[in-house]
Amino acid sequence: MATIILTASGSHTESNSTTRSTPLYCCYHPENTAVFEDFCGDERFEIINALDEASPTQLSTSESILQLINEIMRLTQLPICQQNASLYHHLLEVLVLCKLCVWEPGRYILTLSPFGYNKAIYPAALPAEMRFSLLDLSLASPQANTPNTQTKFVPSNHTHLRIVKEVPWVYTLYRDAFEQYTLRVYYSPKSYVDAHMDILLSATEISLFEQDPHWLECFAKTVSKAPQDYRDRAI
Repeated sequence: MATIILTASGSHTESNSTTRSTPLYCCYHPENTAVFEDFCGDERFEIINALDEASPTQLSTSESILQLINEIMRLTQLPICQQNASLYHHLLEVLVLCKLCVWEPGRYILTLSPFGYNKAIYPAALPAEMRFSLLDLSLASPQANTPNTQTKFVPSNHTHLRIVKEVPWVYTLYRDAFEQYTLRVYYSPKSYVDAHMDILLSATEISLFEQDPHWLECFAKTVSKAPQDYRDRAI
């Protein structure tokens, strides 16, 4: 589990004791080790691949922070993040900390530490689901998880997406904060079973949809007739 720590640059010392200094902000998520890991030398995750399991990694330059932003944006597209709203929210929280560093270069140090931080520093006045990371729904009270029946909600594993277009019982098209489009196709593998499949649309497919919205309905119907042909694209 990685703890993300934001400190003022004045608290940094040559002995790399940032994690011992009083932080301006801390956050962690118990499942973030699933994404802060070695991606087998994938050059798209240079910083994340370099994270040390035995010592903190500190970033302070705009160049390194901007690179981390790009890598985290890619992480948000992994299936595990698409299916785990709490982990997705945590990554968005880290992106905000990155933006603070870019807004005022040299003022902050962002540390990704393999060590936890004293829980006592996390404000107890915050709701349980917001104390350690941004909106960890697994810690929310039952009342907080009760939906308002008058509000139309996106499915729970897509709470970060907005509905762009839908054709009942055919498809629903979602768009996220990074302009990625996810197509949910509905189909019936058996006469008495309803199911769905989520597919991340390519740039070419998005372009086809923008040129002819009817194309998407035809594509969705093609998927629904032969879902087994699209299993490798399911997220």
